[in-house]
Amino acid sequence: MSTDDSSSPTSPPFSVPFDGLWRDGRRARLTVSPSVLWLRIRSVWNAYWYSGTDVLGSGLDAIVEACEHALEFDRESNHPVLHGALESVRAMRWLADEPLDTPPSPNLAPGYADLTPDDQLGAMVLLHHGHTDEAVRLLQSMAKSRPDGTTAYLLALAVHRAGNPRQAYLHALASFEASPGCEHPARLCAELAGDVGEEVVAARAWAALGDLHLSSGDTEAALRDYAQALTMDPELSRLYVPLAELIPAAVSQPLADTWMGTLTDRTDHLDVQLAAAELAARSGRDDDALATVERVLRTEGNEPGVLFAAAQILLAAGHAEEALNAALSLRDRVPEDPRVTVLTGLAEHGLWRWADAEEALRAAHERLPDEPVVVRDLAIVLCEQGRFPEAEPLLDRAVELVPDDMTNVWVRAQARRRVADFAGAKADLDTVIDSGIRFHRLEGELGLTLFGLGEHEAALDHLAAATRDAPRWVEAWVRLGDVQSIRRNSTSEAVESYRKALRVDPFAEEALIALADMAMTARDEELLNEVVKYLREAVDRTSPVVRFRLGVVLSSLGDSEGARREVRRLLLHKPSTPEDYQMLAFALVVDGRPEDAVTVMERALALAPDDVRLHDIMGWALLIAGRPRDAEVHMVIAAEPAEGVVATAETHARLGAVRLELGKFAQAEESLRTTVEMDPDAIAARINLAEALDQQGRMEAALDELDEAVRRADESGIDRAQAHSARGFHLKNRDRLAECVGELEYALELDPEMLWARSQLCDAYQSLGRADDAFDQAERVLAEVADDAPARFVRGSVRLGRGEVEGGEADLRVAAEARPRLIGALRLLRDTLLDTDRADEAVELVRAAAEDEEATAGLVALYSETERLVGRPTEAIGVIEQTLWRWPEDIELRSALGWAQWESGRQEEALHNLSQLAWEVPEDPYTQADLGALQARAGHYAESIEAFRRATDLDPMDPWIWTLYCEVLVEIGAWTHAAEAGRMALAGRTAMAEAADALGSALENGSESLWQEALAAFELALRLKPADADAKKGQANVLYALGRRDEARAAYEKALSRYEGSSTRYEWNRGWCQYRLGRFDEAGASLRSALANGESTPSGILFDIALVALASQNDDEAEVAHRRAIRLLDQEPEARRCGLVDVAMVDLRVESEHLSATGKRLLGRLVELRSGLTWGDELAALLGAGPDVTSPSLGDSALRLGGDRK
Repeated sequence: MSTDDSSSPTSPPFSVPFDGLWRDGRRARLTVSPSVLWLRIRSVWNAYWYSGTDVLGSGLDAIVEACEHALEFDRESNHPVLHGALESVRAMRWLADEPLDTPPSPNLAPGYADLTPDDQLGAMVLLHHGHTDEAVRLLQSMAKSRPDGTTAYLLALAVHRAGNPRQAYLHALASFEASPGCEHPARLCAELAGDVGEEVVAARAWAALGDLHLSSGDTEAALRDYAQALTMDPELSRLYVPLAELIPAAVSQPLADTWMGTLTDRTDHLDVQLAAAELAARSGRDDDALATVERVLRTEGNEPGVLFAAAQILLAAGHAEEALNAALSLRDRVPEDPRVTVLTGLAEHGLWRWADAEEALRAAHERLPDEPVVVRDLAIVLCEQGRFPEAEPLLDRAVELVPDDMTNVWVRAQARRRVADFAGAKADLDTVIDSGIRFHRLEGELGLTLFGLGEHEAALDHLAAATRDAPRWVEAWVRLGDVQSIRRNSTSEAVESYRKALRVDPFAEEALIALADMAMTARDEELLNEVVKYLREAVDRTSPVVRFRLGVVLSSLGDSEGARREVRRLLLHKPSTPEDYQMLAFALVVDGRPEDAVTVMERALALAPDDVRLHDIMGWALLIAGRPRDAEVHMVIAAEPAEGVVATAETHARLGAVRLELGKFAQAEESLRTTVEMDPDAIAARINLAEALDQQGRMEAALDELDEAVRRADESGIDRAQAHSARGFHLKNRDRLAECVGELEYALELDPEMLWARSQLCDAYQSLGRADDAFDQAERVLAEVADDAPARFVRGSVRLGRGEVEGGEADLRVAAEARPRLIGALRLLRDTLLDTDRADEAVELVRAAAEDEEATAGLVALYSETERLVGRPTEAIGVIEQTLWRWPEDIELRSALGWAQWESGRQEEALHNLSQLAWEVPEDPYTQADLGALQARAGHYAESIEAFRRATDLDPMDPWIWTLYCEVLVEIGAWTHAAEAGRMALAGRTAMAEAADALGSALENGSESLWQEALAAFELALRLKPADADAKKGQANVLYALGRRDEARAAYEKALSRYEGSSTRYEWNRGWCQYRLGRFDEAGASLRSALANGESTPSGILFDIALVALASQNDDEAEVAHRRAIRLLDQEPEARRCGLVDVAMVDLRVESEHLSATGKRLLGRLVELRSGLTWGDELAALLGAGPDVTSPSLGDSALRLGGDRK
């Protein structure tokens, strides 16, 4: 193989030995030629030396690979040369890696330097391996014969290594001066000159390095070098202007401000001062920019170039008035220059003088139709006037003219955002970002655009950065506050953002309105008062919208007079837009004139009948005016899609709320689902949606919606409180009272002022039997709203239960007047009047409510019931027959009709009608219970029990149904079944004194083993209703039976004091209490009075008269009364006879120790009579064969006294 180099110097790298096979028709070599190898090494070194860039990597890697390959395959005679080449490569790599600081690698004998064909390469090898003296001698010899920059550079390194920094500096200076275009000698000179204190020379070298970096486009490196140069020599003035131009683009804003401040302190150079002013404007330091420009204009204000620059900087700083003055001065000097016209238009634009700006820019556009700045700003002015269709082609043209000019794209992005084309704005901003160019307000524009797209989380960081970089950017502060408000867990941060916006601009309407709305939502009185101050300061210098908000805030603070005063001023404002009409309507509503508000909206709709926004406002006004049906008509129109207008989530929410009020639950659901699809965080809409679902029987779905509302609501805000209170309300309807109370209590922790939740909590406490807690909550509600109907109802019922009749009645009257459709309050008030012998007043009270035009079927049914209870069943029937045509299918009315027919003597008709109703609505438990009660009246106890069982199967948690059932079972002496029904009544969804009463009655007439449970039941009834006379009498009976006679006497005295009416029942109970108290004459008189009143079950009264006679030792009267009672039993159904006889036996048995012979004979007669009584086959089959196991007829005492069970 020839040793001649037959390959081209431009042949490919050596990475693969057979590369270039037959390239250009030439043969290839298996290994590289030594001469080619050294040629390659020298070419890489020269490139490194002169280019100023690191080119050693790939070139040296290829050389190393070629050397290693040649050492494996080439003749041994070439190996020394190859080793020399490898050492040269290693030395070059060392040289590129901080040669002043990197230690040598003493692994090679000096002789290897002789293997290099080049003395410079040999010197590098010697230096690399620490043979400094040999390297110095070699390089000094070379410097004499070839004094070039490279040799001086290497000599400087060698001398420095030898410990002579001054001499090293001189060689480095020589290298620097001999190689003006090379980076390496300049850097070495700069470093060594600095080491020996030659700062002026060091500064010159650093400046040269900066020039080299600037020419190569590395502005950041250039800036660092220039800064280092000025550190060494502050008087190096030629760097001031380049530095001023580099600083804004090359470093972060805080550092740029610092460096620019240093420059301006050192020089008054015009270009530096203008650059500093421009940086201040771009940094948001608008006042600093103005001050600098004014300082320049005072000295150089007559120079057109200065005026031209000043006008642009002032525009960028937002000082449009000063910019316009500069432009006008410039126009006087160069009137024909179209650029001056452009500046004038831009300044007019900055002053919001749209017409003047458009005129100037159109004039400029005529002369410069393809000038992008003119096209762009003319488009912006048109956008500001809302003329986006005209502006759009201009914006597109500006971008088309200079596609790579990101300023045009940037401005189009801003213009698009301002006309709500957020998608287009985002696309333009993405283009700007991809270009790598960073405009000063890019973060803010991106944040504002993302906010417009609804990407609130993504917008947050950008808006926060925008407000840091441009602290006077009001819109950025407002939108940052909006995002923080939407996130719901940053309410305090949002408030602070709005405050900062108002510090910059006290008249910023968006900030004023947002802060006002947030304060009202949070119900923060301190913040509301702060907002009032802001609004009062701005109200005369802003649009009527601000006065509108001031009125709303004052109204929410309870200052109705102040609210009226403000909104009345709105009445002087001539409406021209939908918003104006809305404000005027609001003003009229606040002024107590809702119908006038409707009239105003009618005029507005006459002008623009197709404006869906006006229909929305009209619906709102009608709703306030109490006309939900009319409101629905307009809200439906507002919610329908219209050209160019999309109904808001709020519109659909209002429509859903109206439909909910109208009972259109399926349609309400549809509207509210649309709302939450558009705005998933619409908490109020989710709450209403849950109500709509609940009303349709979809309780699980309703609770799911409320769970979602809780999840989405702010953890400590009003929305979370409302969601929990609504969830509590729905749990209450599902009989989950303990959970209901927990939800409502937590809601009130979040918002103690939420009276609706507190009112619901009153009712829940009362349902749980926690009367004192219910009373306390009602007191708190009424302290805020004196006529709150539910709270008055609760407090009134608790007062009645405590025996505070006057106070309870007063509360119930307020509740009934405030909300006539609150039937529970009206019924309780009626019962109170009836119990105190004021029947006419009770009838008049209910009649007035039933005849109101807004009366419901339930009120009419209550009126009929009242007429029946006062003994006027014919009138009761007439009440229903006159109104049944309005509600022909209403269950309550038809049931009330059945009861009235029964009382009027039309029993068969009554039973037929109620049976027909129960057949038509088999799913209604109350109809089944009504039928059961009426069947019991008729003595059809088997049918009655079947009806009650159907009722309890339909609603096993209703305490009223179980209580009625218990009372029926007590009537027939089915004591075990009665006790079971009483226990179920107490386990129902609400705790009722009546239920405990009924259970006590079932147990007191049972065996002695049940008397303690009976006592507990009566005591529970008294806890629930302390003034309950029947419960007190029952407690006394059990105490008496247990032998606790002193306690029994005290209880009888209290019960007696509570039986104050003149009804048969009250006379009978008074007589019984007097008997047990030993006041036999009074007892006899009371019982005879009750008997004379025509009691439907005289046998029971006669049995008690016999007891009084026995106690008075009047055996003959006792015998007569007893025989008469037994004779009258034949008038009763046989099943009911069982119950009456059982009770009479219990009463005698309790007195067994003191019974005379006559008394024992009477008891024996009852035992014999009871043994012959049965329930009948059908009833016995329902209740279980054989007599009741708790029947007193089986008690030990009865058997001892002669009874013989058959």
